[in-house]
Amino acid sequence: MHSFNFDRVTDNTLLKMFLHKNADLYFSFDRYTKDGSSVTTFDINRIEFKFDKPIHEEFKDFTLGVNIHLKRYAFTFEEKIQEYENANSLFLPGFADGGENAQYPSSLNYFSIDQPYDLKSNTHFLKLIARPIDSLLITGSARLFDQDMDLYYMEEADGINYLNRFFNYQYSGTGTFDRKIRSYDADITLLLTNRMAVIGALRTSDFKQKGTMALNESTKTIEWNYNTLGFEGGLQYQFTPGLALTAGYRNETTELEDRYTATYEQETQRTGFFGNLKLNAGRKFSLTADYHQGNYDNPYTLISP
Repeated sequence: MHSFNFDRVTDNTLLKMFLHKNADLYFSFDRYTKDGSSVTTFDINRIEFKFDKPIHEEFKDFTLGVNIHLKRYAFTFEEKIQEYENANSLFLPGFADGGENAQYPSSLNYFSIDQPYDLKSNTHFLKLIARPIDSLLITGSARLFDQDMDLYYMEEADGINYLNRFFNYQYSGTGTFDRKIRSYDADITLLLTNRMAVIGALRTSDFKQKGTMALNESTKTIEWNYNTLGFEGGLQYQFTPGLALTAGYRNETTELEDRYTATYEQETQRTGFFGNLKLNAGRKFSLTADYHQGNYDNPYTLISP
């Protein structure tokens, strides 16, 4: 059984200033808070117990950016800060057992878990659109993302287990979590004729994650790192102003660090074809259709790439 009763408040602010006919500055602030109560159930020693779970969450998003537009070039610079806090706790409101007809003698004198945590992330973003000549369009972007999390953990319980034996324990500890993502991409469109164009894209990303949890006298650290490189290329043909067809080939390779795929390799590769059809017959009818076909070599798990 689960029940919820909470209030959510959302605030949004957007400010835009035109610094010059070719430049504008923007700032946005988004926030939401959620406060209230809930009731949830957990199976402990083969009996389901009801726990009170207070709700307190707060999220803030600060974004500052600038757009610059020139004759053949456009730039966007953006800085984003996000903060998130969650009280994340639950407790048994009093003594509880399975009742007179319970199959097991399990009971709890008290039980509580406190696991508050907070996240803070910073994102640096740059985007470029360039048309150095009339027949060539280049777009590219870079995104640098850093996230840190701190958490505290305490769990304590006292009662009788399903074997009718007394138990009492207390666990406490702290944890830290760090994630870094570096993503870069570039797209190119080259007009060969008034109707046909060559398209291409290059994408790369680097993912690094490290987490450490110290619980009582035990400390464990886990790292998860990989990098991805992909490219695609194809042709686009404009039959009429309202009808365009795109087809191409895609290749993407992910390299793992200190980990192995389901077939004991350190790389997983995806290859395949893609297609797109766009039809615009006026205000009353439009159609967009996409096709994606992919093959995975050496998937990381047997159920997903």
